[in-house]
Amino acid sequence: MKRAAIARCADVHPRRFDLLEQRQQLPFETDKGRKAYSLDEAFRLRLMLDLIGREREGDDEHGGLPTSYACKVVANIIGRFPRHPLKQIEPTEWWVGVVIFEAESQKQTDRRSAWFVGEIENLSAWMEDEGSKMRTEGFDRPVRVFLANASRAAEFIRNRAEKMGLPEADFAHDPEAKL
Repeated sequence: MKRAAIARCADVHPRRFDLLEQRQQLPFETDKGRKAYSLDEAFRLRLMLDLIGREREGDDEHGGLPTSYACKVVANIIGRFPRHPLKQIEPTEWWVGVVIFEAESQKQTDRRSAWFVGEIENLSAWMEDEGSKMRTEGFDRPVRVFLANASRAAEFIRNRAEKMGLPEADFAHDPEAKL
């Protein structure tokens, strides 16, 4: 799909897409003058935008992760899914995000993050397990959690691609097709 199509499919203004590309803040590799994008890249972009938040202005604004960090999270967690969310056949809801742990000394700068991919009901057990690992490195309990629903992002992209009549939408329903 072309630039305008990926922007529309992921529900981002084309100018914002260009700015993200210019700042190298897209969760996939880009080359100057690139002409075609995949459904997977549209999914990654939508997921990153969900982690960033800020859909509204004023009192309703719900901010999330900084753009540069959300880009890194999505780029690095994509391979951690047992099956790509665009090809998810089960009704499982997959979530992705980051948990920030603070150091036992509780200095403002002593924090470390861990990335989560899984079902929301497994988050608590994962945080316990990850917290145990962090404690051996001198970090204590979680400070913040940022999550986005990857299954919702995938469904959004599939539906948008189908409504736009994109041929790539057919691949999302074929378990054997490469994205």
